[in-house]
Amino acid sequence: MNDLRRELSSASANPHAVLRTSFSQQLQDPPPSGGSFLWLGGNSQDDQWSASANFPTPNDGEESIALCWSGTFASTLFDGDIRNWTKSGHTALERWLDETLPKLCDVQPKPGNGIRRLGLVPHHTHLLSDVAGQMRLWHNRKDQGLATILYPSGLIAPSMMKDIDDHLIRSISNLGPRCSLCILEDLAAPVGSQDEIHFQRAPWGTGILPHALIERLLGEHLPASTPVIISTDPPFFC
Repeated sequence: MNDLRRELSSASANPHAVLRTSFSQQLQDPPPSGGSFLWLGGNSQDDQWSASANFPTPNDGEESIALCWSGTFASTLFDGDIRNWTKSGHTALERWLDETLPKLCDVQPKPGNGIRRLGLVPHHTHLLSDVAGQMRLWHNRKDQGLATILYPSGLIAPSMMKDIDDHLIRSISNLGPRCSLCILEDLAAPVGSQDEIHFQRAPWGTGILPHALIERLLGEHLPASTPVIISTDPPFFC
């Protein structure tokens, strides 16, 4: 994981997060240069949230992805809300995608321009909270410009730690071959009371995730051409 191809191209990005093309054993087929990632922060389900009008148009043959959370009904970004995982949450996310994808995405660009996509970063407290939801959106929305994002740490809730290997195998084996981007962060030990335990985000390689397992699974399931953002000083995005 020592081959640094290019730094993250985004004015709003954490400069300590770097973009790497793949793991060292997969560098025989590096991806093309060009394209960029733009982070659109905040709760996308908030009435005040709006898609950026400054999403750059990439050059011909390149691809740019605007990244954001799927959002939450909760008053703060990472507090869970039962409505997120009910029919109300599903309906809200689908309606939001119907409105937002046409504004941000361009999957049939004009001659000389590249492709623009929207990538939803999943989180276990948000509307897009599990592998099944990501697979459903990949199947239904990939041709509309939605990019699948593999963010292994985001899909892990404290209650999943006892079976974490199974959860990681499921997420990486299903999403790795289909994702447009992989984001690697770590998790510090859970904090909080018994009823409100939550994780703190940590730099990759410094926390409690099974790093060797994740790297092995990525080596098996992530194509060599898929970029990997390794977050070395979180929070990378919020």
